[in-house]
Amino acid sequence: MISIHGHLSTQYADVTKFLADIVEEMWTDLNPVNRFKQPIKHALTSKTGRLRAIVSSQEHFDKVGGDAQTRQLKYVEKLEDSTYLKHIITAKPDQLKPIITTAQSILREEDLFVTVKGKTKSQPFGDLLLKNVFNYTSYRGSDHCYRRYQKLLFEQATCPYCNDEPAKIIKVAQGTPKSKIMMLYDIDHFYPKHAFPYLALSFYNHVPSCKICNQTFKEGKIFDTDTHIHPYQQCFDSIYKFELNHSVLVNKPVEKVKLVKVGSFPDQLAGILSLEERYTGSTKLARTADLVDILSKRTHLLANPACAPDEFNALLDLIKAFGVVKNKEEILTLQYGKYNRDIVKMFDVNNVLNIN
Repeated sequence: MISIHGHLSTQYADVTKFLADIVEEMWTDLNPVNRFKQPIKHALTSKTGRLRAIVSSQEHFDKVGGDAQTRQLKYVEKLEDSTYLKHIITAKPDQLKPIITTAQSILREEDLFVTVKGKTKSQPFGDLLLKNVFNYTSYRGSDHCYRRYQKLLFEQATCPYCNDEPAKIIKVAQGTPKSKIMMLYDIDHFYPKHAFPYLALSFYNHVPSCKICNQTFKEGKIFDTDTHIHPYQQCFDSIYKFELNHSVLVNKPVEKVKLVKVGSFPDQLAGILSLEERYTGSTKLARTADLVDILSKRTHLLANPACAPDEFNALLDLIKAFGVVKNKEEILTLQYGKYNRDIVKMFDVNNVLNIN
């Protein structure tokens, strides 16, 4: 619920350079070379080279027909350009839509998938792109994938979409001396891979996310950078604020959690992920009543800290012990990081607690 750029700023002084290095590293990892500096068989550039033979085959013609084969070969030709292929992998969020526009100018939707009774089904060319070139399953299981997300500070963090569920990387013993590294969260494809298989390995199309956001609510829904918050591009914290029923200001029970729009971005993500309903159903887990109790009993200190300096300092300790993060860049480091900050702001209208 803070931008990933903001999250990274807690450790990296130059986040822009860090991310540029990360995407360059990813391109290199996807294109390993031999001792002669030539791409090996499993390099992405090698895979695109082999794709032409498959798409050109009589077997593929029999599956898709001549017109579709012609379109698909034209797109394969685009992918054989290593400069363009690298652009697909490294493209920034605002460059993903032009990549989609280019693909759609060559291919038809039915070249990639069809929808039958509300369910999507990959078509032969879409399957080839996903299995033979942009193989996300292979990437997700690679060592360089989890190492990348360790560098991205998602070894112990929370989901950027909801800030509710944890995102952890753990080592599980499988008998001495072997162990297995496990990423206990999904990597959401902002533009889903069934519809945009050529973006399946694009770095900025990958958003670390909890399974509830990705599998329960988003599923295969198509997000768009113009209408849905992209955590590498927008900041949820500057677009929404959480608000409780105002009667909590006099220590009445929490009845509902509302998401109030404070920014102009025309977001649809919060509704699709049912964030308002999920937070309303999590008030006990978030210990919301305890935080409200702490604050409502000390409104005199929030109005005038100088009236009782020792009590005010004790309040600061209570807020810190509760787990309210003062700096917004730290929101993803704790569950309910943004939510708790926003509750404090409801009471502390003059920001005497210095919640930045």
